[in-house]
Amino acid sequence: MKRFLSVSHSLSCVAFLSVLLSLGVSEGAIYSRQDSDESAKTSRVILEWSPSYGTQVKNLAAALKGNTTLTHLGIQSFGFMEKDIPLIVDALAGNTILRSLSLDGRYIGDRGARALATFLKGNTTLTTLTLGFKRKNIFLNQDWLGNEGAKALANVLLKKNRTLTHLDLEGNYIGYEGAHALAEALKKNPILKSVSLRQNEITQKGREAIIAFLEDHVGKMLLGLGG
Repeated sequence: MKRFLSVSHSLSCVAFLSVLLSLGVSEGAIYSRQDSDESAKTSRVILEWSPSYGTQVKNLAAALKGNTTLTHLGIQSFGFMEKDIPLIVDALAGNTILRSLSLDGRYIGDRGARALATFLKGNTTLTTLTLGFKRKNIFLNQDWLGNEGAKALANVLLKKNRTLTHLDLEGNYIGYEGAHALAEALKKNPILKSVSLRQNEITQKGREAIIAFLEDHVGKMLLGLGG
């Protein structure tokens, strides 16, 4: 699998990239690009690593600790697993600059979702969280993000977090129970603007019940039938 790291606004990421390099990410694995628009003052990093990911995940976690420049982080790694989430969450604890985190296509699982929910309790800057999953990448021994993980995220969005505005859980294995919990959070949390639940395990009957429950807020939740 191709292994690369791409960067926009690379000058503001110099410190972050230096840490990655010092921790063993080879220079040949890094692709950097300076965006012509400097007015945005944002730095974005997208990572994709080979299946020999164990050391790399630890390196990434180490680089993220103390980060003061990175505002958008996307991790797209074939080998990134549920058990790695706590490492990333611990590294981001106390972070006051990251605005979007994408773990799209990764095996998050309910345990990973609970770890992220704990992170969201004390976070005051993250506005977008993407935990979508591509179902074509199916391995039967994996733990999926289902009702329990969805309820953990819903609970923190209902009671604690007032920063997140967009949550993408597309393509996971969330059923009516988890979807209803998220609908309640969406209905009662004025900051949360959208939740995507397309291609989850929501039946037509469940979908109709959630639409009825959401009432005027129905436009904020993107619902779909089972995968």
